[in-house]
This record gives sequence, structure tokens and C-alpha cells, in this order.
Amino acid sequence: MRTSSRIGCCCTGSKRTSCNWRGQEATLTCSDRRKAINTRVENVWTVIEDTHAQAENMRLRSSLMMALEDHIQRAGMTQAEAARVLGVTQPRLADLMRGKIDLFDLDALVSMAATAGLRIRLSIDHVKSPPQPR
Repeated sequence: MRTSSRIGCCCTGSKRTSCNWRGQEATLTCSDRRKAINTRVENVWTVIEDTHAQAENMRLRSSLMMALEDHIQRAGMTQAEAARVLGVTQPRLADLMRGKIDLFDLDALVSMAATAGLRIRLSIDHVKSPPQPR
């Protein structure tokens, strides 16, 4: 998965423009490509987004998108079949399958998951101290 964001860079003061991750391992790359920083994070979105609220929103959206993609693949549906079942266009479904997270809001993803017959559970935990804005 790949995304772009503007995060102040610790190595040059420039802006980071890419972040690649697999699981909990994130690689942040500076726009000048001089240095890559490998770090383990619980939620990669906390590194990418400016606020805790934005990070949580992105975490929820990415979880829903991955669940929908997994459901479609397990069902062996083509994009056209899945689009019909979910009530969206095939190009819209293609955006989902390509991970274009910026094109989907939580409401749309929850509706698609419910239409697909997926059960959505929400877990809310209290944090000791709220993350400070950057």
C-alpha cells in the first residue's frame, strides 16, 4: 500500500512525500530521496496524518477496504459482478480494489460492507493521554 502526505522530515527538514508499509513496518522516504527511515508503529496512519482524528478515520477506512477486497476475492467474483452486488459502478469498484482510499468515506464503505453481508464491529478503547497535534 502506498500513500502520500506532507510530514516534516527529520533528516533534511524537507517534506516527506511517500510512505510505504507492510503490516506494522513503515518506511518513510524524504522527497529528496536521500534517506529512508524504518520504524515500527502501531498505526501507520499516526505517522502520516496530521491529527489523531484523521489517523483513526484512515485506519477505519483502510480496514473496511481490505475486508471488502478480501470478501470479493474469496467469493471469486469479477469486478463487474461485485459492482452489481454492491450497487456501485465497475470503475468505482476498481478504485476500491486498487486501494484508492482518498476516494471513499466511511459511510460509503460501511454501506458497501453491509450490502456485501459483512458484519462490522466497532471497538473503542480509552488512551492514557490523547496524542498531541504535530
